[in-house]
Amino acid sequence: MLAVAAGDLPIIATYAMMNEIVLQNFEPDVVYLDVRNRITHRRNEIPAQAA
Repeated sequence: MLAVAAGDLPIIATYAMMNEIVLQNFEPDVVYLDVRNRITHRRNEIPAQAA
């Protein structure tokens, strides 16, 4: 069970194992939600994070 405190923004991630052939055509589905769980926008790439 996942416990989330008021004001926290949970991040849900899934992972998969795939071979090189499948990986060549793979596009992730990244969905951004607002505080009411409404979709605000989508992406087909994972944004790079600054170190």
